[in-house]
Amino acid sequence: MRTCLFLLAVLATLGPPARTQPDVTWEQVGDHPHDLFALPYSLGPDGYLWAGFNEAATINGEEVRFQGVYRLPPPFDETSVWGKVSSPPRGAAFGAYVVGQDTVLIDGSSGFFRSTDGGANWEQFPEINGLTRIIEIPQGVPHGGRLIVVSGQSIASFSDDRGATWQEAVQGFDPGDPPTIADSAAAERIAVVTTGPHAGRLVAVGRSGITTSDDGGYTWQPTPEYAYVQQRSDCIATLHGQAPDGGDRLVTAMDDPRIPDDSLRVIVSDDGGESWQRGQGLFPGSFRTCVEIVDLGDGRAVAVMMRGPLWWTEDAGETWAQWAEWDELAPPEEVINGDARARWALVAPDGRLIVGVQSNNSTNSIFDKRSSEPVASWAVSSEPQIEKEETHLRVSPNPSRQLVRVELVGSPTASHQLVVVDSVGREVARTESSSGSRWRLDVSGWAPGVYHVRAGEGHVVDGVSFTVVR
Repeated sequence: MRTCLFLLAVLATLGPPARTQPDVTWEQVGDHPHDLFALPYSLGPDGYLWAGFNEAATINGEEVRFQGVYRLPPPFDETSVWGKVSSPPRGAAFGAYVVGQDTVLIDGSSGFFRSTDGGANWEQFPEINGLTRIIEIPQGVPHGGRLIVVSGQSIASFSDDRGATWQEAVQGFDPGDPPTIADSAAAERIAVVTTGPHAGRLVAVGRSGITTSDDGGYTWQPTPEYAYVQQRSDCIATLHGQAPDGGDRLVTAMDDPRIPDDSLRVIVSDDGGESWQRGQGLFPGSFRTCVEIVDLGDGRAVAVMMRGPLWWTEDAGETWAQWAEWDELAPPEEVINGDARARWALVAPDGRLIVGVQSNNSTNSIFDKRSSEPVASWAVSSEPQIEKEETHLRVSPNPSRQLVRVELVGSPTASHQLVVVDSVGREVARTESSSGSRWRLDVSGWAPGVYHVRAGEGHVVDGVSFTVVR
């Protein structure tokens, strides 16, 4: 009886189910599972998934050794084959991060390495303690282009030269003094505010709750949701344009052992983390850990739990409903002892959700899964459009399958022609000069990948990239 009452209470707090929750199945990504220690994939500007592997996998009955940097071409289904880009410079490669057009960073067993020519040559850079992932602050906000290390042990380092040099956040303390915020926060995920008075603010979640930085990650401050080793969050997302004033909404799931409700509480902030409000959704279940909240656009998001299920919202985190169970995400033959766990998630350029699911067998393999249908809204770019005073180009939709609209903002009367090049710099299209400010490109016959468009004729306007998907 108590169990029934508890379930009814939980269902009451969850609110009504999502209205158009997608009905999907889950498909294998790539031609083989990979090692647990491979960090989350990086989506490169070429439209490929990049990863660092150090493992043996059985393919068609034969054992194949994967060691080094690999990339996976779209469409990321089970027929897509991981292709080797580079051998590791020394030892194993556990993660590959692609930044810019050709810079690759590797986390490996013998240190951290950087390549500025797409993986052909490598140089070692100083070790970063406890690296779990790297994020890049988007262009158009303060410190745009800066790389931030998400440490998992403390809020660690940042780089303004694409990984050539790194600077540590303010941390360290004298014996007997309380730890600094950078020491005690132990960031697991970091979100970036992109609009409004707090544009450029970093908001980190970790073992002590939520902290913020207004100087690009050099110093960190506590929020009302910070308590030293008393509450924990492992997931946070910026829902672009979902605050009541049209700005960004931050949403996270907080586990606070001081609150005896045996669940995670969803909290949201519409003022850059200055204040937080409790949402209606609760995530009951074992391993009360949310490993990723993924913004799907238009107020939709998915919360990926370490031990299922996945949760879905259509109202920017106000209400949540169960979406997918583990038996759907990881078939029994891929899960040993029923102990599957999610490690990370991302949205591919075609709008499909990809989740890394760990099995508990002797090899601790990750079986990557993708949704059979797109779940993200790609009517416009998922990246925020940053308005600038100077002349610049705007492309939509991005990604695109057929027609691309290009708009020249800030100089509609000047005469310009458009030039489009592919990811390796080959020209694929050129328009006639025009005094207008809008063009259309038919990309229905173009190969999937990332393209760069620029306007020129006298005065060259800085270009913008867009992705073609199939």
